[in-house]
Amino acid sequence: MSLERGFTLVEVLVAMAVTALIGIAGASLLIQTMSSGEKVNAELTAVGKLELARALMLEDFAHSVTGVETPTAGTTEADKLVLILTRSGWPNPDGQEARSDLQPVQYRFEKQSLVRRAWLRANPVAGTPYTDRVVLSGVEKVRTRFYSGGVWREDWAATQRGKPDLVELTIEWADDTRLVQSFCLGSDL
Repeated sequence: MSLERGFTLVEVLVAMAVTALIGIAGASLLIQTMSSGEKVNAELTAVGKLELARALMLEDFAHSVTGVETPTAGTTEADKLVLILTRSGWPNPDGQEARSDLQPVQYRFEKQSLVRRAWLRANPVAGTPYTDRVVLSGVEKVRTRFYSGGVWREDWAATQRGKPDLVELTIEWADDTRLVQSFCLGSDL
């Protein structure tokens, strides 16, 4: 009689339990890695949007030729004009368009978004075409301040002489995230 040796039921159950634990740990690690990857991608997208908004505002403020004007002081609420400026440096390759390189620009707070409105003519009147671009969305509050002569001010009227040295924008979101950016006016990058 020959003795054939195999695995006992207990050994098979232990092997299956160990394999199941390794599988569960591997699946959990894979799920966690994928979740982390999605979070990182979401954060990178948000940072990309902030960088694009900052670059656009930096360009506008750096090329400002008339300074800025604020129709309302301090914190703005829904559907308010934040500030107005006229900038130079609006590209017109080979003078293809019969227009100036000056462009009036407004920053508005509309429907929880910071919106940049740019007119297609230097001296807009009613009916002058414009383009709106959402710079940042999901915004709860926008606040402006202006620095000139060593003093911070909440508003800067068009009747004031000169331009402020700095424009500070404070943007707040519903989750208590706050972004504070300061821009030099007319620094020509």
